[in-house]
Amino acid sequence: QRERFEAWDEAYRLESHL
Repeated sequence: QRERFEAWDEAYRLESHL
């Protein structure tokens, strides 16, 4: 489940930059 969290965190950061 940790990998899933990392993917979400990365996607969230990318959206946050927008």
